[in-house]
Amino acid sequence: KKMQGIFDTLPEESLIKIFSYFTIKNVVNTLQHVCVRWKDIGRDNHLWSILFERRWGKQQAELMRQVQQHQHQHHKILGIGEWVNIHKDMTLLQLNEVLLFNANPNSIGDLSTVKLNEVDSVVDFLENTNISRQSLGGYFGVCEKNTTAKVAEVYFERNFDFTNIYILDALLMTHEKIAFPSTGQAVDRLIEFFSHRYYVCNPLPIFTSEDSVYALTSGVIVLNTDITSKQIKTKMTKAQFATNMMNLPPDSDNFTQELLDQIYDDLKTHPLMYDPHHPRYLYRSNSSSNIINNNPTVGDTWSSKVVGFVKKLF
Repeated sequence: KKMQGIFDTLPEESLIKIFSYFTIKNVVNTLQHVCVRWKDIGRDNHLWSILFERRWGKQQAELMRQVQQHQHQHHKILGIGEWVNIHKDMTLLQLNEVLLFNANPNSIGDLSTVKLNEVDSVVDFLENTNISRQSLGGYFGVCEKNTTAKVAEVYFERNFDFTNIYILDALLMTHEKIAFPSTGQAVDRLIEFFSHRYYVCNPLPIFTSEDSVYALTSGVIVLNTDITSKQIKTKMTKAQFATNMMNLPPDSDNFTQELLDQIYDDLKTHPLMYDPHHPRYLYRSNSSSNIINNNPTVGDTWSSKVVGFVKKLF
């Protein structure tokens, strides 16, 4: 107690300097549990910048400074010290690599815990609950296509069962785990991965091909962007949405007016938006299978026209 009293008289800067000579494990498991003041100092971002620099070098320390405002999965903005304290069940190496990936998904090739030539190894890492939605969207949307496609197929198979799920609910399930990228090309790639999984779960006679899922999903994403974007002043009407969708394939009646009206009305009521503070709503819970089974068939060979349509609208 006498020794603690001596430390209590020291200014915060001096205690941070003293704490910086301890190991990360000592700070997390011991010093932070002494008293309230030490707990606060043990979470100080400047302290953790020093600790990370000593542990991983100056380059890594700079990265830690850049992600000090990293958003936690519950979207509470935390400092690195607080973030480490919450996730102290992770090894230091795991923590470092999660932070690296969240800051730059393209860094996955530099992570020592991930074997890029083993799909399961990559998927295991991506399933870490501390991986952010934004970084997953960046990885699936931007990284090298052939390798990512294999990973995406396994990731979607493990994490999503879309059997008899209304397509808007399936997109919402996906959006909860993976944030849709901001660029048209990246969104297009994520739509491809989603469409493949959705078609596998809902084959004929619900959809004739992955292209039919891709077309409908592309139209949904474009409409959702139109509804939610403040930059778009003149909003798409129900008739315009139906016309856009029916003009995509070679045939003019691939999607029924009833289906397109239903999707338009549902999105206008509940756009696809991620809100961690509210439980997920369902567009159609008990009746979703009826909506799926009423989906019309779509032509098989018009993917290139859909791609051109999406690129023009994004």
